Amino acid sequence: MEYLKPFVLLFALFLLTSLLCWVSYDLFLLSPLFSVGFFLVGVLAVIMTVDAIKSVLYP
Repeated sequence: MEYLKPFVLLFALFLLTSLLCWVSYDLFLLSPLFSVGFFLVGVLAVIMTVDAIKSVLYP
């Protein structure tokens, strides 16, 4: 199972980033300024989540 750990990280990163882009695009259609702020906060959330997953998988 050790060889699956990098793929779990990549899948989590891809899934979270795609969801972030989808929500940011929907918000961009409503309000461009709100979308930029949400995207910046979302990028920080994705980075922190992937870092937390990495620390669990690689103690």
